[in-house]
Amino acid sequence: MRRCFGKGAFNSRASLVPDDGCRAASLGEPLVLSSSTVPRGVILLERDACGELHTVERKADIALARCPRCGTRPRVLPYDVLPYKQYSLAVITELVITYVTWGWGLRGVVWDLLGERTPTHATLHGWTEGLGAHVLGLPRAEADGAPFSRFVFEAQARVAPVAQVVQAQFWVDERRYRSEARRERLAGVAMLMAVAGMVAGELDANALARCRSLALLWSSSCVLVFFSQFSCTAIEHHGGANRPRSRHTHTQSRDPCPTRTRSPPGASSKSRP
Repeated sequence: MRRCFGKGAFNSRASLVPDDGCRAASLGEPLVLSSSTVPRGVILLERDACGELHTVERKADIALARCPRCGTRPRVLPYDVLPYKQYSLAVITELVITYVTWGWGLRGVVWDLLGERTPTHATLHGWTEGLGAHVLGLPRAEADGAPFSRFVFEAQARVAPVAQVVQAQFWVDERRYRSEARRERLAGVAMLMAVAGMVAGELDANALARCRSLALLWSSSCVLVFFSQFSCTAIEHHGGANRPRSRHTHTQSRDPCPTRTRSPPGASSKSRP
């Protein structure tokens, strides 16, 4: 995959890596696109010869910009590639839609996707947590991009039914959450996908990418940028007070040369002829 950009000035808030440290970028001042590029790995979602979706790993040439004020050189990412995420937005959207709209669990959703590299169930869990927190406007949910409310405001001005969707109550399967906070985040993800399908015209793997592209045209805003490092499920808790412990107590042996246990009589590690 190769991304091509023309030279000239552009609005930096449209597609820059958020933590570039550039003051001009944070103020929305125009940067100058340079002719330099850097390689970046990205996992795309494509269809094979049989029409099945599968992941493909590619090397992308990412353009570098230059700030005339501080001299920094931030990266200019395409709207379908998120900062700090190796999987493209199409892969994220496809798996999140499947998880939200189908009755499968996390493992079933990721195992159904074919390709060279597929995410783990923990990665999909992080995506749903991050997107849900981003939609709800929770602390640490915005990775230096525009808040979700900005996108909703711009979408309502152009697609009137969006105002009703964001006020609706979305049902979440009770088997998918153990806390009210998790249920609210999953409901937020369901609402996001409903809004994305309405704005983009169709709820498919490219719906969120089209929403990001439209947001750039509407207000030069970089939207739907989210963190995905959240540890909140019971299996991810470490050293919790209510964590069940084994009834057996293990004492550490003081013997410097402990005796190794032997196999039962008749057992053998060699295969029989």
